[in-house]
Amino acid sequence: MLTDLMRQLAAGAAAGSQAELLFGLVKTESPLTVTVDQRLTLPEEALLLTEEAEELRLRVRHNLTEEPSLDREYLLRPGLKTGDQVILLSAGGQYLVLGRIGTPGRSRVVE
Repeated sequence: MLTDLMRQLAAGAAAGSQAELLFGLVKTESPLTVTVDQRLTLPEEALLLTEEAEELRLRVRHNLTEEPSLDREYLLRPGLKTGDQVILLSAGGQYLVLGRIGTPGRSRVVE
């Protein structure tokens, strides 16, 4: 999908149309919706996510014992949450969520 979007961007640039960077706010997590400039709400079907915008978990299983309580799962990168500010690249009715917009000097603790 990302490759297809890049092809659309290249074709649009050749035809004279330009890609546009937009800033949005995650309105809902499930289904994912993003509001742009309080005038446009993008539904999940119009959004493409980079891996950086997706949730990433690490599951550790202990094979040395049969005790399942030793197994752990760690959240390495949270998915998009309501209220997150995001940067998007628009092309041909599709919107690529490039990632969250952070605050300089702020660290994020994920539980």
